[in-house]
Amino acid sequence: MPFNHCRQCGRLFHFLDPIVRVESASSWPNDTDSQCPDCRRLSRDRESAEEEFRNLYLLSGIATGNVKPSEIKALEDLFGYRFPSAYRAYLRVCGSHPPEGVTGSDCTTNHLRMINDAASGVIEEHKVTSLFPKAFFVFLMRQGYPFLYFPLEDPADPPVYSYLQGDAESKRVSSRFSDWATNLAPSIG
Repeated sequence: MPFNHCRQCGRLFHFLDPIVRVESASSWPNDTDSQCPDCRRLSRDRESAEEEFRNLYLLSGIATGNVKPSEIKALEDLFGYRFPSAYRAYLRVCGSHPPEGVTGSDCTTNHLRMINDAASGVIEEHKVTSLFPKAFFVFLMRQGYPFLYFPLEDPADPPVYSYLQGDAESKRVSSRFSDWATNLAPSIG
């Protein structure tokens, strides 16, 4: 019996699940099809959501510089997790050049590693780890002090928070990343 481990969740599943129809040897599933039915369905849903967010950003007029999906995938591999759909779509239209509302901030793909390292340093130095969720991603930093981040629990459209060095707590800037992106909140501090 053809069984495989899902490359996403690790579960063992029947390689020829009922939704796969093998009509000839050339249509036999291969290792690149090694997602269980649940993960395959979730991937399709995420891709659909990402396209909807991308269209929303294009219609709102914030597109300034696109990044290829392969570059986004490389960043996800670097950080070790998949970005939420709303943020992936944002990177696809604004990842190489910031929109006007955040000009002067570090927020493009070539800054992401640096700003996440800097934010971790601020959090550790000021011993405020308890103010942050277990898993979060810093996507914008202004002059090394205030930064914006989102928790990684929501795979689609997470809330956006702001933290300013010395504050007693983070402040919610937007209930959804897509709202922040289309409105480009004028203040992050």
